[in-house]
Amino acid sequence: MKPCKHTSWLSLQSRGERIELLVTDRVQKLVNVIPYGDDHKPSLVVLVGNATKTNALQELFGVRRARQLIRSRGSSELHLHVEPTSLFLGRPRLIIEGDITLGLKGRAPTYKCHETGRHKIERAVPGSSLDSVSNDIFRKLLFPFTDIFCLFCDDLGGFQQVAQHVAAWLEDDCQSVLPVNTRPRIILATDKFPTGINVQNPETVFLNFLKEATAKNIFDHVSAIDIVQLIPGRSRFDQLKKRLLTSSDVARASKEDAKALFSITHFAALLNNACVHFCKHQEPFDFIKSSRKDNPISSDLEQHLSRFLEYIKSPEQLMGFAAPIIASSLVLDSYPPDAHYFPPSRVFETLYVDILKKASKKGVMAFADSRDVVLRSGFLNKVKTHFEEYSQQPIGDLPCKHSICGNCAEIFGKPSNYDDSDFIIKRYFLCQSEPPEEVKIKIHPPTAGIGILCVDGGGVKGTIPLAIMRRIEERIDLPIQFQRFFKVAFGVSSGLPVATTDDRPTCRLFTNYNGVASSDLHRTFFPPKHIDGVGLLQDAGPLENDPLVSALFLVADIWPHIDKPDFVLSLGTGEPKLLETLAMEDSCSAPRNGMLPRLCRLFWEKTRDGKMRQLFQAQTWYHRLNVQFNGSEPRLDDVRAVPGMKSKVNEDSSLSAKVDNVIRYMIASLFYFELEAIPHRYGGRYLGSGHILCSVKAKDPAFPPLMERLKSSKFRIDGYADMQAVDDNCFDENGNFRKLVKLETEGRFAITLSEQTTEPCHISGSPLSVEKLVKLQGLSAVFGRSDHRKRKRSGSIDKPKRKRLRTA
Repeated sequence: MKPCKHTSWLSLQSRGERIELLVTDRVQKLVNVIPYGDDHKPSLVVLVGNATKTNALQELFGVRRARQLIRSRGSSELHLHVEPTSLFLGRPRLIIEGDITLGLKGRAPTYKCHETGRHKIERAVPGSSLDSVSNDIFRKLLFPFTDIFCLFCDDLGGFQQVAQHVAAWLEDDCQSVLPVNTRPRIILATDKFPTGINVQNPETVFLNFLKEATAKNIFDHVSAIDIVQLIPGRSRFDQLKKRLLTSSDVARASKEDAKALFSITHFAALLNNACVHFCKHQEPFDFIKSSRKDNPISSDLEQHLSRFLEYIKSPEQLMGFAAPIIASSLVLDSYPPDAHYFPPSRVFETLYVDILKKASKKGVMAFADSRDVVLRSGFLNKVKTHFEEYSQQPIGDLPCKHSICGNCAEIFGKPSNYDDSDFIIKRYFLCQSEPPEEVKIKIHPPTAGIGILCVDGGGVKGTIPLAIMRRIEERIDLPIQFQRFFKVAFGVSSGLPVATTDDRPTCRLFTNYNGVASSDLHRTFFPPKHIDGVGLLQDAGPLENDPLVSALFLVADIWPHIDKPDFVLSLGTGEPKLLETLAMEDSCSAPRNGMLPRLCRLFWEKTRDGKMRQLFQAQTWYHRLNVQFNGSEPRLDDVRAVPGMKSKVNEDSSLSAKVDNVIRYMIASLFYFELEAIPHRYGGRYLGSGHILCSVKAKDPAFPPLMERLKSSKFRIDGYADMQAVDDNCFDENGNFRKLVKLETEGRFAITLSEQTTEPCHISGSPLSVEKLVKLQGLSAVFGRSDHRKRKRSGSIDKPKRKRLRTA
């Protein structure tokens, strides 16, 4: 791949009343080639001008723009560069340069090596000119990030014209939420001063021009103004360079003190987020809120906090227990690995103070066991940082009876040396007691899919699903527990009542948790019953006895990112070969209100939902295994029929092909895919790599026979690129399965596993989306993840090792 010489980053294009911001991926391209992006912190200098600015770019920073790009440039764009020598100093200096007004003439250029995103500037007033939007870009988008604005007066029309441009920036306020001492500095570079200007004090002259153009005080928005005269000759830019370097050092020190000096990785992410924010919103860009884009605050945090505070019964408990617990949890949430260290007081005010006010409800907090009260402001002052613990759902209870969530297991547990999805707990987190033996918690890999087991109800006929499970387990012939293939197992009792009250049926579930002496009700489906003022109630057991609908809803609730399960195994309890008509006892059973029409209406209502439509379509991942009775079905309490039902399952040859088919899906579901790093974009396609992993690890007794079974199998990427499933190069240092995959895709791709001559099956989670994988793995979460895991760095395998500096 040829090295890219394009430097274009940002421009504007007008389409009638619509103005668009065109943003290339130039920022990320630079980040990818700058080593130690998580450690080194850049400075940003913005150069504004034309010919003099272009000469200064080369003389000051050693940046030469390609001649062909200059000649072909039919537009005014902002270009982004990095000073080459600054990379060796650990202080990358980024340079944005362009004209005072932006705008493209004709069509926007396209490059194979760059992606260009178009964003409609929704915040722009209809009819806005490119000049006014250009001013907004400087004063609203670039202003918070910039250390120095360097304006070349001779390129822009002289002192007075530059004052007009700066005044235009000030009119609507230069926007930044960062501390005042981090505001940028302005340097004016000029070849010669206008006639009559006091050369000894040109700053005063410029400020007078500025006062004539605006009543705003410029020092409310900038830190300083300097004017540098460019001396003709070879040392023309020497004085300007000294002033730029000195001002840059001062600006960096101010930002360092204010905790506003970002790593190059964070800087790039924030700048990209700011471009999107600029197009949509009028309010200033908030760095803290933007840093939580990939790790957002829980939407029900207020509810969890309020519930927690309900258990506090006295002021002593509030201030001595609740406040420290909340504070420590918020610190844990606010500063995961990779997070930027924003000042805690600003983080608290920005993210959590309003939530805590709502959770504590009243300005004066009273208690059930005390006559004393506490001012809410006093309580809030106790809570200095933020909250996380109660925003996670518990995944189970520890032997000490304390609940634990997945995040806590990953943060406080010790990762297993042999399985990165296992976390070992040697001491309980809250009570600090030691368990009698190590507690192991397995976390579901984020990119893996879900297998679902659904078992129909039916009294003693439950023997049939058990026999089918045994038949599948024997056919797999691997020492893997049957339930290990499933993340969700769902079963119901027969005859689950469902009421239909009108032409738009409504499903209502009636639980039997408190049922007493109701054994006589389990013999059959309930007959229809008419209730005055309500309508005809029909037992929908024939439809609801299959729990798949409820199982899919459960999966969608727990794993909302999953579009569909890897496979569903639905096990029936037997059915008659011929449909038998149930007697109707209700006097209101007109043809329109018969059982079949009513169930049809219920069926139609259920299929209106997207998940329901998906359910009842022919899907290759849905496997229904059942047997048929030659005569009538056994009674639900007929225990004498159990041996016959077992024999029927074992002797039913029609199940063989279905069993083999579902086993292929179950084996494929043991494998899943993870990206190595964020893929690069080139020519409209993603280029990158990843690994196929196996949830069965090397120390598992099932691992050797599983690998032996798959020696003749193949993985296939998007239907081609066959790869031997198991070879000598597909194991990591611990012996676990880890197969390298090179990717070149437009964004969505499938990985399948074929065992010998059988039809290929998607591995767990496939088909896959690059964008979704990046999000699920937290690769774009440059400010840290809620589970406190370190993210995989883009291109980290290619970065040189840091060398020790040699000293004299």
